[in-house]
Amino acid sequence: MAGANLYREYMKICSVWRADPVRSGKCLGEYVRRRVAEEFRHSEQTVVPDAELCTRRLESLRAVASDRYAKQYPRVSVSSATGLTRAECAKVVVENLHTAEGAEQEKSLLAKLKERLSFKTDTSPPAERRK
Repeated sequence: MAGANLYREYMKICSVWRADPVRSGKCLGEYVRRRVAEEFRHSEQTVVPDAELCTRRLESLRAVASDRYAKQYPRVSVSSATGLTRAECAKVVVENLHTAEGAEQEKSLLAKLKERLSFKTDTSPPAERRK
């Protein structure tokens, strides 16, 4: 494949993955776009030094984008070790990861100190004494 064709094929692959604003810096789509921009600085006019390597990378990205191996090796169970489905796990991770970080950042220094230094009292009734 010539440089122009490789560039067009990489751009097709980039269109498969949307950029996830929540996972900035960790998103596969963002990473692929950044690497394509680095490799093809002059878009279609870029001279590719190792076309074979670029073609192998392109085929690997196509395999990931099309879920080739997920289709080739289907999972027997749709749940994880926790018993949750993939969608439920993703929801829990996103909710807990981002809300926990945000809640910690919103607390002031005084609130954090009060929380650490407060004496916790037991609200349960005292146990009966044995005679």
